[in-house]
Amino acid sequence: MAVKAFFEYDDQKGWICGDVQIDISACKFRGVQIPEKYLPLLFDEDCKEEVMRLLQETVAFKSAYEYVLEAAASKDFKTAWHRLNELRAAAPHGPTFYREYPYRIALTDGNKAFSFITKFNSDALDLPENYYAEGNYYDLNMTVEEYERAQKIRARLWNLMERLDKHYEDARQSRLCSIIKTFLSPEGELAAYEKLRQLEKSLMHAAARDEAYDELVKKQVIGINGGYMVADTTNVYFPSIYLVSNDGEVRQLKEEPHSRLREVVYKLKQGKMINPKTKPVYKTDVEKVARILGQYGKPELALLILP
Repeated sequence: MAVKAFFEYDDQKGWICGDVQIDISACKFRGVQIPEKYLPLLFDEDCKEEVMRLLQETVAFKSAYEYVLEAAASKDFKTAWHRLNELRAAAPHGPTFYREYPYRIALTDGNKAFSFITKFNSDALDLPENYYAEGNYYDLNMTVEEYERAQKIRARLWNLMERLDKHYEDARQSRLCSIIKTFLSPEGELAAYEKLRQLEKSLMHAAARDEAYDELVKKQVIGINGGYMVADTTNVYFPSIYLVSNDGEVRQLKEEPHSRLREVVYKLKQGKMINPKTKPVYKTDVEKVARILGQYGKPELALLILP
């Protein structure tokens, strides 16, 4: 259904038609949100065609809509086009540093970016503003000396960051920044890549460890050397893990912290011979374990462990 209606726009009240007031939560152009105060330009018969052309020309610069439209809304289209031309002139050709905030700079190729917290005020560098891409930021406290080196080896730093950034959600920020710091130190590139390899190795191990633990929690019964591991998931956040030998002995793992418990589960599932910490079990524990064993295809063992 198409409806024609006349609305006026007020900076304080928004869109108004008589006593009707409308709040617009989002207006997007090719997936990029446009600030509400600039929407009247899109509906102004005298300039909407130029606004659309301006938007289409600006689409390559993901963060520049507000910067360009602000000029069109508060000044004139000549200023807006001037700003757009400035953006084009300053656009990166390969990894390039830009300013984001007084104490934050970004390295971007126009498609992705890596941002770094600096120890110095980046205004002193006279860098152009980053309107080109957004990305993860690293609490690096980059020094002037590190920045100067980073400028000289931008391409190599970019290659490191592309690999490092894959682990942004999984690794501690301090460990990621330590690798970058090492890379930016004199003669530190080889050492940084060695640190990165160690990080990737530990993350792969952690992923395999968590996968083994999650499989146990899901299946509740998994075979190991000499018997089975059984997970009682009554407490979904901290399941109780039991070891049941083929001759009917039942023990409960008491490894702490939880990461250590996951490590023990992983090693046992891998068939490694270890001697984990256990604690005594009570009749109610044994009954729960027997019920789980019976439900998951081990009725003979369930009968064996019952008193």
